[in-house]
Amino acid sequence: CPIGKWLKYEDEPALTSESSVSEWKTAILRKPLKILYNNSPDKLKELTNCHIAHLEILNEYIDHLKSNKQKILNNLTDTKAIVTCGGGAAYFELAYRMIWLLRKLGWSDSIEYWYLGDKEIDDFMKNALSSLGVNLVDAEQLNKTKLMRILHGWELKLFSLFYTKHRYVIFLDADIIPAENPEYLLNDPNFISSGAIFWTDPAFGGIPADGLWACSLPPTNIPDCESGQLVIDKNKCLLGLGTAFKINEHSDYFYNFFIGDKTTFPLGWMVAKDTFTYVPMSHTEIKYFFDSPVYMHKDFSGKLFTQHFVLKSKRYLLDGKYDDQP
Repeated sequence: CPIGKWLKYEDEPALTSESSVSEWKTAILRKPLKILYNNSPDKLKELTNCHIAHLEILNEYIDHLKSNKQKILNNLTDTKAIVTCGGGAAYFELAYRMIWLLRKLGWSDSIEYWYLGDKEIDDFMKNALSSLGVNLVDAEQLNKTKLMRILHGWELKLFSLFYTKHRYVIFLDADIIPAENPEYLLNDPNFISSGAIFWTDPAFGGIPADGLWACSLPPTNIPDCESGQLVIDKNKCLLGLGTAFKINEHSDYFYNFFIGDKTTFPLGWMVAKDTFTYVPMSHTEIKYFFDSPVYMHKDFSGKLFTQHFVLKSKRYLLDGKYDDQP
């Protein structure tokens, strides 16, 4: 199949390698990309004007953020919150366990649980979370005005981070087991100076070269991000967060170059030239349950911070084998 017929938009003629930047841009902004075949990054790289169009969209959004920065920041409250996302029975069970433990560890401030419509949560789940003082946010309802052109599971993380009204945000995936009340990290000198703390992903090593290419960034040895836990000051990192949000909004293109939301955090911050701090890679240990990794993330001092059960290792929690469960 010639490259010109690899990509098209629903109910429209296929865009080709001969289509102009303007034609690509118009189509991209109108509706999500429909991929006819399982595209490889190398094939997508042949669509030069498609790439340029996506870069222009990113840069225009950064300019928009710069022009409207104070207006956006004025809508934030000078408060802190833990934000998580969940959908369906399994993730509800994991999130409930994590939130129960956070309350036990002493977190008394806001906790937000973001989900995608009533198909993901029922009244029992809502009541159970509300009993722990959780604020429920239906992102599907919020997105009726098309705040994000594509909104699924991975994209929901950036949607929640960008649209929560809290200035200080600690994001925790639902399959996290916290070892400490995370509040102390908001006073960490690394956070105060940079405005964002990320953890590395030793299993993946560096940021994928294809991801750097997609964002027109030079080769680098900067590690990839394990985004199960993030600490962000939105006042300091609006440009980086906003750019990561925009990359995820165009996941139909960018996700072909890397896996999900994780890589979009360093990419977004780097494209926007914003600051962030990585906890050293040596402070993450990987254990295995059911042949799947559990990330044992430590803080800057080397103290255990979170345990992130990913892929099949979630069964260790769902089967009731974790020692300290509610």
